Order: sequence, then structure tokens, then C-alpha cells
Amino acid sequence: MSNETDLAWAAGYIEADGSIGIRKFQRKPPGHCSPSYFVQVTVHSINKAAVQSLHDIIGDGSVFLHRRNGGISKRDIYLYVADQARGARCLKKILPYLRIKKKHARIALKLQALLDKRKKAGHRKTLTPEEIEAREDLYLQLKWLNRVPGYNLIKVEPRCNKLLRVKGKELIGV
Repeated sequence: MSNETDLAWAAGYIEADGSIGIRKFQRKPPGHCSPSYFVQVTVHSINKAAVQSLHDIIGDGSVFLHRRNGGISKRDIYLYVADQARGARCLKKILPYLRIKKKHARIALKLQALLDKRKKAGHRKTLTPEEIEAREDLYLQLKWLNRVPGYNLIKVEPRCNKLLRVKGKELIGV
């Protein structure tokens, strides 16, 4: 069990060098037309000890090594990844200590609550339009919070769920 100081450090590390997001992917095989969504917490760092400490404090997730062999920096990158239920457990532990990304965490936890509710009900088939809309709305909210500075994301139509990036006067489909 981690103490409050460790959890506060973990929250600060994730706020500074990490990302709280919702991943979305569309299954391609026939009969799998509903998109899938899941919570993901990630940290990228060249400092192996810091990433391993985060993993030890949270007690969930995985640490990966990404070897670089080209580009400007040839330094290895260490990744902490906690996704799906592991990501939600991570966020619940650090939520009281988050300042900058508290709203991000709350949105991600709302998604996980929707996923858990459906799982407990035993549903395994295609999502209803209402379920897709609720998940997509949370996905877009978090995408908005995580947007790249200098770009504005706008929702074109309430029902189309398409985002456009606005850079100056140029519209780019996302």
C-alpha cells in the first residue's frame, strides 16, 4: 500500500510527464460495427527509475522499453501504461492529488463506470446508439482537454461526431 506522499508524487509525475486519455478503435470484421473505448494512462520518460517507481507506487499497469535507433535522440524511452480497468484503478488512487488533470481523470472514470455497468449486465453484443453517443461524448470531451495548444477542436454537428482542427482559417478533418 502506497502512502499519501508517494501517491501525491505519482499524481504530479503523471500531470507533468503523462497523459490521461480515452482510446477509441473500430473493429473491422463484419458484425463488429460498434467502436470500442477504453481508459489509458501513460507516461514516457528517459528515466527508468522514475517510471519503475511510478509502477511500484500504483501497483498496476506495465513498464515497457522503447529502443530508439534513429532521429535526433538515440536515448531509450521507458513507458508506463495502465489501460482499461488498470487505468481506472490508477486514476482512483491519484485523483485526490491531481490538480491540472483532475477533470481529465473524472471524464475517464465516467467512461470506466459506463463500461463496468454494461459488463455487469452481461451485454456482449453491439452497442446501442445511445451507448455509443455517451461514450463518444466522453471521448470528445477528453480529446478537447488534451488538444494540442494552437489548435482548436470543434464538433461540426451534434450527431455526426466528427471533429475538425482549426488552425487559422484552415479546417482539417480529424
